[in-house]
Amino acid sequence: MNRFTQDAWAAASKLPAGAERYTLLQKARNGEAAAEIERLLSSPGPRDPK
Repeated sequence: MNRFTQDAWAAASKLPAGAERYTLLQKARNGEAAAEIERLLSSPGPRDPK
């Protein structure tokens, strides 16, 4: 998890339910998804045959 995602989770946990909290949680989830995609793309797993 990167710094932005951690900060978004921390900030959202301090807010009451509402639009601002929802937005921060969505950004945190998007950050986690992006990190997972980056990890998968950079892994030395099986490659397509040439």
